[in-house]
Amino acid sequence: MEKAILHLREGLSRLCEQVPEPVRADVRRALSAEGKLFSPSPAPSLMSPNGAWGLFTYLLAHQGNTSNDHQRVVQVALAVECAACGIDVQDDLIDNERTPLIAAIGVQRAILVVSALLTLSEQALLVVSDSPVSARAMQKRLLQGIQMTVAAQHLDLEAEQRELSAEEAIALASSKGGGLMCMACQLAALAAGVSDLAPFTQMGTYLGQVHQIANDCQEIERLLESPGHWRGDVLMRKQTLPLVLAREEQRSTPRTSTVCEASGLSEQALRVGLMTAWAICLLSLQKVRTCLERIGPVSRDLWILLTGEGPPHA
Repeated sequence: MEKAILHLREGLSRLCEQVPEPVRADVRRALSAEGKLFSPSPAPSLMSPNGAWGLFTYLLAHQGNTSNDHQRVVQVALAVECAACGIDVQDDLIDNERTPLIAAIGVQRAILVVSALLTLSEQALLVVSDSPVSARAMQKRLLQGIQMTVAAQHLDLEAEQRELSAEEAIALASSKGGGLMCMACQLAALAAGVSDLAPFTQMGTYLGQVHQIANDCQEIERLLESPGHWRGDVLMRKQTLPLVLAREEQRSTPRTSTVCEASGLSEQALRVGLMTAWAICLLSLQKVRTCLERIGPVSRDLWILLTGEGPPHA
């Protein structure tokens, strides 16, 4: 895995040279944030390596690679890494988050960083060869993934204006996480010369659901650890799955002490919603494991990165 990260960092450095100054410095700063490919901080675990989006795409593309085009795999992985970073910054701007990046460069320059990263993701594919799949076909998949993610962000904003059911919240989580994840899986398959994209698309859908629900659950866990310092999804009345389930629990049980007056949710309701959302997330994770088995022989590193454990019968 370390060798793969080194290849990706070298490729990303070359790609960033194509960004004109002074925007280049801000783009590199975004790509050096916690969890990103250029991050100087040690990765917290094998499941959460720096540059996880690009690394996941790179490792998946190497499974059953029939094209023997290493540079093609690297460029596709970099396209995904840049697109994911741009969408992350855009999410932070939408949610009025004061991340270290936004605090350092301001909202206006952060908007420019989003544009630069999304165009850089497409630029990464310009040097990809047309064999066995045309670069144009790969660019089309990339743009579709970005457009689907932007549409999901729009739906997320609209959902703040009404109460969702649990089924609607699961569908919203799938659309929010599924756009980029399906795109990454499809591009990895194309880079490997695979013609049947269906298994990869299915895995991307489940992976997106796992990724989004896990993120939403982790935010509630952080808030429960710091009562009295409520922010983010709770105060913005986001329709994330754990919060939707917590509201359903609050309506169905007698009200106990409320930990957040702004949301009207008790700690008990939040913990029930959290536990139920994690259970749904684990069911989706099992479907990811099934998809990995269907795709074929997959490296141990990829199994650990996507599921947190090694392959079965290893």
